Amino acid sequence: MPRAILLCGAAFFILPSVAQAQSTPTAPSSSTASNTADQPAAGQDSAAAPATPEGDIVVTGSRIIANGFQQPTPVTVVGQAEINRQAPTTIASYLNQLPSFGNATSAKNPAINVAGGGAEFVNLRNLGPTRTLVLLDTRRVVESTTAGGVDTVTLPFGLIKRVEVVTGGASAAWGSDAVAGVVNFVLDRDYQGLGLNVESGVTDRGDAGYVKANVTAGHSFAGGKGHFVVEFDYLNQPRGVDLVDRDFFKSRAVVNNPAYTTTNGQPRQITVSYAATSNVSPGGVFVGSVGADGKTNTVLRGIQFLPDGTLAPYNFGNQSGLVQYGGDVDRTVGLARSISTPLNYANIFGHVDYDVVPGVKAYVEGFYGRTNYNENGYLNYMRQGNIQIRPDNAYLPATIRDQLLATGQQYALLGKDTVDFGPPTSRNNRDVWRATVGVDGEIGATWKWHAYYTHGQSLTNLYADNDTIIGNFNNAVDAVRDPVTNNIVCRSTLTNPNNGCVPLNLFGVGVASPAAIAYTHGTAYQRSIVKLDVASVDASGTLFKLPAGDVSVAFGGDYIRNEASSTQDALALARAYAVQNFQPFYGKRHVKEAFVEAVIPILKDVPLAQKLELQAAGRITDYSTSGSVKTWKVGISDQVFRDLRIRGTLSHDIRAPTLTDLFSGGVLTQQPVFDSVTNKTYPQYTNAKGNPALRPEEADTATAGIIFSPSFIPGLQLSVDYYRINLKGAISSVSAAQELVFCNGGQTQYCQYIHRDASQAILSIDTVPVNVASLKTEGWDFEVDYRHRVGPGEVTFRGLASYVPVFTQVDAVGNVTNLAGQIGDLNPGEPKWKANAYLTYEQGPVSLTLNSRYVGPGKLQSNWVSGVDVDNNSVKSFLTFGLTGVVRLDGKGAYTLTFGIDNLFDRDPVDLPVIPATVQYSAPGLGGRFDLYDPIGRSFRMGVRAKF
Repeated sequence: MPRAILLCGAAFFILPSVAQAQSTPTAPSSSTASNTADQPAAGQDSAAAPATPEGDIVVTGSRIIANGFQQPTPVTVVGQAEINRQAPTTIASYLNQLPSFGNATSAKNPAINVAGGGAEFVNLRNLGPTRTLVLLDTRRVVESTTAGGVDTVTLPFGLIKRVEVVTGGASAAWGSDAVAGVVNFVLDRDYQGLGLNVESGVTDRGDAGYVKANVTAGHSFAGGKGHFVVEFDYLNQPRGVDLVDRDFFKSRAVVNNPAYTTTNGQPRQITVSYAATSNVSPGGVFVGSVGADGKTNTVLRGIQFLPDGTLAPYNFGNQSGLVQYGGDVDRTVGLARSISTPLNYANIFGHVDYDVVPGVKAYVEGFYGRTNYNENGYLNYMRQGNIQIRPDNAYLPATIRDQLLATGQQYALLGKDTVDFGPPTSRNNRDVWRATVGVDGEIGATWKWHAYYTHGQSLTNLYADNDTIIGNFNNAVDAVRDPVTNNIVCRSTLTNPNNGCVPLNLFGVGVASPAAIAYTHGTAYQRSIVKLDVASVDASGTLFKLPAGDVSVAFGGDYIRNEASSTQDALALARAYAVQNFQPFYGKRHVKEAFVEAVIPILKDVPLAQKLELQAAGRITDYSTSGSVKTWKVGISDQVFRDLRIRGTLSHDIRAPTLTDLFSGGVLTQQPVFDSVTNKTYPQYTNAKGNPALRPEEADTATAGIIFSPSFIPGLQLSVDYYRINLKGAISSVSAAQELVFCNGGQTQYCQYIHRDASQAILSIDTVPVNVASLKTEGWDFEVDYRHRVGPGEVTFRGLASYVPVFTQVDAVGNVTNLAGQIGDLNPGEPKWKANAYLTYEQGPVSLTLNSRYVGPGKLQSNWVSGVDVDNNSVKSFLTFGLTGVVRLDGKGAYTLTFGIDNLFDRDPVDLPVIPATVQYSAPGLGGRFDLYDPIGRSFRMGVRAKF
């Protein structure tokens, strides 16, 4: 962290010196939160958001609309100019780079699965997208999946005027899901004219190219009583990037140290490169045989098929659980993982409002968007030494057959990585509709009221292509000679001639017939519908005056109806595929809420309290699934003197279970798992089901902060905010692999989820969400904002940083995991330090911004010690830079050119090793944290904007 601060500071001083200009002071800067859209961005808000034309202050952290109210909840505001200057491909890709945000799936950080992606979520405090409430102009929008979360590409990107980020609990003001905070996207509904934005980008290696366009139009009518605005957004990135397209990937893994003993001083684990899944090869490898006595032996072990089908010895190298390194390791494993995925979307948005009578405005708005998203499934279908090859297999070489017969073997055991079949891939097509009607009104000079109804619907068609049909695969592999025709057929065809089975040759690469591949593979399909209905009414205004100011209140109520359902194809219903065996699903929930909020001025214009205010809010929420729950918040804000303000809040917040949490019929996937009971590795089914008995999660949150704007340094503002979130009854599922390890290790409460047959082989493992986990996180947010004249131009510096010393997770049996600084594998941990810095120099029509992003050092696992538990437990820090520019061609901004360079110095990401004990199925390639470390490399973008 210190090095990053020095680098950012050096840049801050160097750029003005390059300008070779005399600096002149500027006028004192107002609170950062008062920054408007023409400024780079607002900071850790201070007081409030930008003023409306009427002079009211609209604050996402509160329902109070009152002139001069300084709310106590920290709010970060990202302005339109900053969004335009950075020109992100999607708004989520920009927000998730900020220090207060955490890991979220996106096109540039795809999930490691076959299907279910295709959404750009935001994730405050790294507590998960479902614990971050997303609003559009303070209104809820339909979730994009049954598992929760709002896809931000379904928001009108070109109309976003600012993004307000509440980094503290806000359930009392805005309802469920605001445990980590609220992200409110504020639209420019007063837009006038016609705007066009076209942008294109590509990486330094010529891939991940995209084109993006926004068309915006707005106009007033009926003598200014009415106004309409429309927006069309389009983005197309036709091709993605896989690990095979980059050279940084070394297939690293943490494995057991074969030289370790309890007395020799060596670490029990070591980190190796070029590791892969054990007991497989692209052409197939024999790992042993099963004799007449039914016992496994070493006959044929160590014989493999080369790609052309010829036989050769196979070196098993070193093996550690499911991972192998050295020898004839299959280095193709993991290379199909997507690090950037194809993404295409088109949206249209319209809003019309009209002043019905003085003081009453009615409006209607609608949205339709379609998103197409494709992703690789990361792993080819693999069988780790459990394919049964009988001596009469028609494709078996004579030498192998003779050896099996001579030794009296029932069958040989083959391991295979089906690289020639390719991995399963997904196609996700999502259609989203929203319609809203509402009325805003005023009563007298101080009271305002709002009422609206919105309906939203998200329809997702999800296809998992090239999905292995396990029963067909097993039948096709068992190929024999027809005793009548001497043709090669499936053994099952001899007794069922019309079963359609096509024999499959596994001995080599590219030797299987297209017909056999088609027979053994299919497309799993799921159609999901998510619906949201919200009716809301609220009012706010001044009750009476006190010596210190007006006592203001807000109150209202909401009715919310959530509904979701899904259907699937017959093979998925029958659980016939290797992955994505979707199951039927239907669920609905009704929610009734009422809230009240008040702001009470305590003192004014006295020493150490120029303006001291108390804020209190309460909400009662009744769920049809779990009953009532209460949330509340109290806060205080004190303008100590002109330069210093302090604030603090205490709140009790909730996150409701998603409809998937409650009602999922289960999603079955098949993955290889090592079972210490049978001492075997074999595929097993994992069934993720819902739990209707779930209750809302409950969190207690505390925040405290200061905002310092020293009058003796005009243009400077500093803020520091502390937060603590203690989440109890967290909804969580223990992974199948962890359940197996826990059960086999003696924690018998997990054994109920492990289903075995009479021979103790695993049939399936259930994972069920329960209210048993807990999370606790606390940390500090820092921000520095500074503006200063430098000759004919102006320098703006903005620095954001977060420090997270505490981030602990407690599972159902009390096992504590310290996630602060733990960034190995797929765990939700975070580095303790993250920081962003932006240095802008603007002179006339030209603006240049140098930005940097710092990710602090960490550990693979927080409870490991280097040299004892592993050879090297440390993860180094990561620093990248970017450069953006804006050029107004006519000097007035009507025509503007933009450009940007990301990862300016083309830094490779930190290549994290996979840690087999912490993931469901272990193969290198899982260990990358591409939310933290850019895997794409240097990329370029250019755009043009026009306003008529």
